Amino acid sequence: TQLVVVLHTMLTSSLLLTAVPLVLRRRSYRFQLRHEMRKGTRLGLAVQAGDFEVVEYNALGKLLSIILGYYMVVQAIGFLLIWPLQACRLGPGTGIVGSFWPSLVLVIMSFHNTGLTLTDLPFKDRLEDPPWIRTCMLPVVSALILLGNTWYPLALRSVLSVLSLRQKKLNPALSLLLNEPRRCYTHLFPSYATRWLFMVTILLFMFQLFSMVVAESEAYQTKYSGHQTFWFYIFHTVSTRSAGIALCNLSKLNPAATFVVCVCMYISVSPVVVATRSTQVSSDPEYDIEGAHNRIAEDFTQKRVQLAKFMGDNAVVLVILFFCILHTEQKIAEKHFSWIVFEFCSAWGTCGLTMSRSGYAFSGEWSLRGKLLLMVVMFLGRLRGLPYAIDPSVRLTYRAPKRHRLRSIRSPYFSQTAGVVGGSSRNETPGNMTPAR
Repeated sequence: TQLVVVLHTMLTSSLLLTAVPLVLRRRSYRFQLRHEMRKGTRLGLAVQAGDFEVVEYNALGKLLSIILGYYMVVQAIGFLLIWPLQACRLGPGTGIVGSFWPSLVLVIMSFHNTGLTLTDLPFKDRLEDPPWIRTCMLPVVSALILLGNTWYPLALRSVLSVLSLRQKKLNPALSLLLNEPRRCYTHLFPSYATRWLFMVTILLFMFQLFSMVVAESEAYQTKYSGHQTFWFYIFHTVSTRSAGIALCNLSKLNPAATFVVCVCMYISVSPVVVATRSTQVSSDPEYDIEGAHNRIAEDFTQKRVQLAKFMGDNAVVLVILFFCILHTEQKIAEKHFSWIVFEFCSAWGTCGLTMSRSGYAFSGEWSLRGKLLLMVVMFLGRLRGLPYAIDPSVRLTYRAPKRHRLRSIRSPYFSQTAGVVGGSSRNETPGNMTPAR
């Protein structure tokens, strides 16, 4: 059962699913090129002779290899750091071999932000854990949580920037990924959007950290040392909005801290979604020499508008669902109203945190109708990050301009490697290789 859950988590990873359009678009490019070569068109002959290379095709391949490498390398490094710490923590009775599987599951679940573990993390009901293990283990798990979700676009842009610095002459494919990232991938943003995402993430992080320190400082300073309490706050701040891994019984949080956690769970990963929507390129396939194809409608460039839309999505439906849950669970609401609010925010943000004192979620004590209503909330929360329309970066077909001369192509999507093939001036550009200025 554990193996099935781990494999299901990896195969349904949002990071891998966002890479599927890259594979399909490369397949579409190959099909169109073979079609052009079979027809003997000027572009097909030029590509076959090596006079032109399709830069976008190469860029998608490079990006796909970077994503897969990032996916494997980050988890491998995390596992190599976690495994010996888990072996020391679980004791000589478990050993290196016995701690292999729990460490692997912890790394995979942390990177995929699922909130499932086989063993308790340090701080949680294990006061006998050495302080150095707590100090070393929690930063690694926190880094895996960030790199697998919120900071994934930041890390991806950083990798491309480092690769560009190592090249004396910038590769056309790499140049395309850096200059027009949203044409190629949904989670690769321009430099200004990447900086905005970094600043917003840091501000949210500092807000929650400050609130936790102010609200819960006295409760944990008497139980843990100063640096251990610091890492406790850091980990909870990182995991609240997406990972759903708790180090303590959340039912013991005071009302102020509970309110802050609810707000952060409601926000969830909204900065990434806002950056994705606000940087969406125009789906108009016609390109203009003056750069009109790069101009995006105002509603899609103002992050304030996108943030307001995202935070207000399904507001009326949520109010109705919350009312129905309160009406259905009246007896529970009389005693634990804040717990129901907490469970509702966790479901909407798909975080997985709960204030239950038992080994299962607080909603497990609800009636069947209450559970079904909460499932609807979770389903809507899972879908709220989707774009309003099909993102142009995942489209598989393109419509070329009506007339275009091959010799006039000056595009980041084509790279001339030799002389331009002469001949007829009729449009023979393949449909999904529309040239730009």
